[in-house]
Amino acid sequence: MASVLITGGAGFIGSHLVARCLKENHIVHVLVRPETSLHRLRQFRGNIQLHSLHLDDHEALQRCFAEAKPELVFHLATSTRRKEKPGLGDALASVNEDLLGLLSTLAVAAEARPVPKMFVRTGSLAAYGRAPTPHVESLREMPNTVYAAALVAGGHYVQGLQSRLPFPVVTARLSLTYGPAQSESFLIPSLIRHCLAGEPSTIRHPSARRDLIFVDDVVEALCRLPYADLRGGEVVNIASGNAPTMRETVTEILAATGADSANVEFRNVEDSEDVDLCPSPVLARELLDWNARVSLDEGLERTVAWYRTAITQEGIPRFFS
Repeated sequence: MASVLITGGAGFIGSHLVARCLKENHIVHVLVRPETSLHRLRQFRGNIQLHSLHLDDHEALQRCFAEAKPELVFHLATSTRRKEKPGLGDALASVNEDLLGLLSTLAVAAEARPVPKMFVRTGSLAAYGRAPTPHVESLREMPNTVYAAALVAGGHYVQGLQSRLPFPVVTARLSLTYGPAQSESFLIPSLIRHCLAGEPSTIRHPSARRDLIFVDDVVEALCRLPYADLRGGEVVNIASGNAPTMRETVTEILAATGADSANVEFRNVEDSEDVDLCPSPVLARELLDWNARVSLDEGLERTVAWYRTAITQEGIPRFFS
């Protein structure tokens, strides 16, 4: 049993990690921004310690670490969707919230007493961008979004700072994660809802390939990282090693939902180039003795079943935001 602090624990992956840590009888502290919806954490009320603060509030962050005294820190607090804003406002927000949020958390963790034993941060396969496949950890990243660029910058800062930190920091670079309770702003839950409702959908870039991984496999890998013999500064791909085309993924979703394929339109967008994101899982296998165990068809069936239950129980026309 350990004291665990999860930043971004109210999010999709974070809430699944909270459940896993509670199952393992850890003392779980969850750090959330004050404006964050807590709907994914309702089932854990009374079993977690909640800390509501912004990461740039140094004193509040210090109090959080003093209370939690975390042995393990999982840093998942990053925005996964940013709309372009005039004057590069989205880029400035990403630096202020994501990059500086990471550095603030590292700084406070390094001053805490006792210091954590391990700090795990999550990244994304989007960091590879237009780099050649298969994406291995030693490859030079080529991010093509503000979100990905901030994550890459955070990883390089970690590598530059590792010798000054009293604990190892490891970046888990996650493939496109899906599963129950994911925001409908992502393709898979959005398409599932449309299919279950018999509504039309348009799929752009049907030939693009994406490595997809079920959330339970991601959580398993995250929980193994603190106990691996890692020096710190490492980047580890958490990937299935299977990158279907978007057309193939849609076909699986149609099968899982029983929807009419005539409701899905495939449209190639000619003014933009498809980007294939196909990371290699070899290093995770070697370091963590870990493999993704949930196949795409099984994962989608489990996800569809969850959404069917959610609709039956709550009658909600839309899923989580």
